Amino acid sequence: MRLLSGPEQEVIINELIKGTIEDDSIDWPQYLKPSLQTRGFVRQVRNLLARMRSLGMDPDQLIEIGQKYENNNWIALGHFAEMYLDNLDASESIDYGELIHRVNLLLHRVKDLKELNINYSHFYVDEYQDIDSSQVRLLKKLVSPNKFLFCVGDKSESIYQFRGADSEALERFQKDLDRKSTRLNSSHTDISRM
Repeated sequence: MRLLSGPEQEVIINELIKGTIEDDSIDWPQYLKPSLQTRGFVRQVRNLLARMRSLGMDPDQLIEIGQKYENNNWIALGHFAEMYLDNLDASESIDYGELIHRVNLLLHRVKDLKELNINYSHFYVDEYQDIDSSQVRLLKKLVSPNKFLFCVGDKSESIYQFRGADSEALERFQKDLDRKSTRLNSSHTDISRM
């Protein structure tokens, strides 16, 4: 299994979109067709796929939402997501969002982490302000009450909302992970050396 970089994902998405145009395998809304192979559209599709998985959604749920709200964009994108995931499986590749999603599914099926030989007692998370909901679910499954968890984050430095990062996760840390939090009000970073 090979983990794809962002640019590699975009190449695959672009090639798959090109194929759907040539063989008419996806019923893209007519007004979207001129933009289908633009860099901006491909990047938005990549972000949508990551967001879909960060929310724990499957392509069929995207299709159902499209049908419920009569939104042909979501229906077409749901079908495209199915094709994209099938392509990843066939090429023995995986993207980051899918990796986290599959680990969450695996951890949901096991009763005890020891079944998977996960014996860590300490977990450290940097840049917690950039965590997304699938990563929070993953941490919840990994960190039981007897495990040590240390997270660091600064809400004012959150930069990944475009891919589903939830800066409010810092505010919900105690509730989400049933842990005590401490707010540091001063920084001791020596910026004169930078």
